[in-house]
Amino acid sequence: MRRAAGFLALLLFLSAPVVASAADRVVPAEPGALAAAVAAAQAGDLLRLAPGRHQGPIVIERPLTLEGGDNAVVDAEGNGSVITIDAPDCAMRGLQIVGSGSSHQEIDAGVKLTQKATRARVAFCVSLTPASIS
Repeated sequence: MRRAAGFLALLLFLSAPVVASAADRVVPAEPGALAAAVAAAQAGDLLRLAPGRHQGPIVIERPLTLEGGDNAVVDAEGNGSVITIDAPDCAMRGLQIVGSGSSHQEIDAGVKLTQKATRARVAFCVSLTPASIS
C-alpha cells in the first residue's frame, strides 16, 4: 500500500506542469532595443521601459507586460501602428505613445488590438502628437 501511494505521489509530481518564472527586464532607450527585447521575451515577462524615446513600431505576439513611467516614449516615426498587440493577456501601462502612421486602409493607431488580443489591458497610457512633446 505504501509503495502504491509513493508511486502515485511520484506520478502526480512528474505530471504537474512546469511553471517558468517570468523575467523582469529593463529596456534601454536605444535604437532597436525595444524590438529586440520583445522578440526575446517569453510569455509572462515584464518589460520596463527606461526613460527616453524607444523606437517603434513593434508587434507583441505573446502575453507580455510593457511598463513605462518616468517619461518612456514609444515612437513609430509615422510608420504604421506604434504598438500592435496580437496575443492574449497582454498589458501596457504608463507609456507615452507617439508617431503612428496615417493609413486609413491599414487603420494605423497608437495601440492596435487584433482579434487575438483578448483580455488585453491598456492603462495610464497617453497618445500624443509629435508637436506636443519635447
